[in-house]
Amino acid sequence: MKLKKIASLALAGVMAVSMLAGCSGNGSNNNNNSTEDPITPTVSSASSTVYEALNADTRLSVTSAVTNSTMDQALEDTLETYWASDHFGDWYNGNNGAVQPFAGDVIENNVAYALKAKTVFANSFVDTKGAVTVVKVYAVGDGLSEKGALTAVAAQLDNDLAGKMPANGVKDGVKYEYDYNIAASVASEDTTWLGDTYTLRIVAVAVTQTATEV
Repeated sequence: MKLKKIASLALAGVMAVSMLAGCSGNGSNNNNNSTEDPITPTVSSASSTVYEALNADTRLSVTSAVTNSTMDQALEDTLETYWASDHFGDWYNGNNGAVQPFAGDVIENNVAYALKAKTVFANSFVDTKGAVTVVKVYAVGDGLSEKGALTAVAAQLDNDLAGKMPANGVKDGVKYEYDYNIAASVASEDTTWLGDTYTLRIVAVAVTQTATEV
């Protein structure tokens, strides 16, 4: 009898310990779930680099950097399909080391098409209602790091955007104030030319204007 009683007490003790351990584990999990930080999207490093390299005058109008995954994919797909030695030749025979725009080129047009965007800054942001996006694509010279190429494009954008981003406008008799953000995507293309291999950085930039009725 004593052995049975001892065994029963031992079993009860084991069960009590197990129940306490289970409760403790559940409490810990609940605490972890309740204090877990929400996941927030991050701005791409390319967008941030271009934005931070813009001069003070441009940043009076362009007030934020954003990520544009559609443009990232469109640039990758377009280069895979359309990049050719002729594109390198345009850069080599043009600026050869500086920033070369792809104005009117199939590469720029295809990236812009994916975003339903325009490709010319001039007169694109005047008296508009709603959101308007303009896409530009640039080839940047050999030997520059990705950050160096993005910084060079920012300097080009300072010139390209000067005087083309109104702070306000009127559409159908309604007054609007405008805000602007910028997104950037970057890819690399290696090309052998006259026996030498060059690496160009191809940078796509999207500037979007949004209007607020006042």
